[in-house]
Amino acid sequence: MNFLAGYLVGSRSAARAGRLAASAHTMKAAPPSGKIADLDERIDRLAVVVEAMWTLLEESGYSAADLEDKVAELEERVLDAPIKTAVKCPSCEALVPRGLAACQFCGAATGQEPTPFGGIAT
Repeated sequence: MNFLAGYLVGSRSAARAGRLAASAHTMKAAPPSGKIADLDERIDRLAVVVEAMWTLLEESGYSAADLEDKVAELEERVLDAPIKTAVKCPSCEALVPRGLAACQFCGAATGQEPTPFGGIAT
């Protein structure tokens, strides 16, 4: 009897999981919105900036090994720098990365000059 009950519960669970997997496969992901869309745009911009910089470096004679050496040299400083160089938002007092003209949380002007790397690098 226990075997039969276990079998029925297991087969029902497996069937339900199969239906969920099939319906999940047909669902389309909703387009990103709000902060997620903003983050997507910033990452896309970062990828373009990095690609442009690498192209210029290659055209100037630098190699991938040169790039790797420079990344290793700067990693610690750059990873620690955002908190050290951020400014406080005059409105909400959140830390705003150097190079952003407006607070990423409340939108208040920071008084900083925007840079091509605003919000993505220090």
